[in-house]
Amino acid sequence: MPGSFGIILTIVIIVVILVYLGTRFTIVTQANRYIVERLGGYYATWDVGIHFLIPFIDGIRKWIPTSQVA
Repeated sequence: MPGSFGIILTIVIIVVILVYLGTRFTIVTQANRYIVERLGGYYATWDVGIHFLIPFIDGIRKWIPTSQVA
């Protein structure tokens, strides 16, 4: 049983690191918009507010200042 404790501890440490690094809350400020891609394709345009990116799936492709939006 002592070996199983090490395995469980290793799994817990890996999960904690993935959750810590993978949790991505993004705050879009008033003067910007973000273009979000999911798995490499257009997913959404985010306006002002707090948004959540799914780790390893979503990514911010580009941010656009609202002064450039027509």
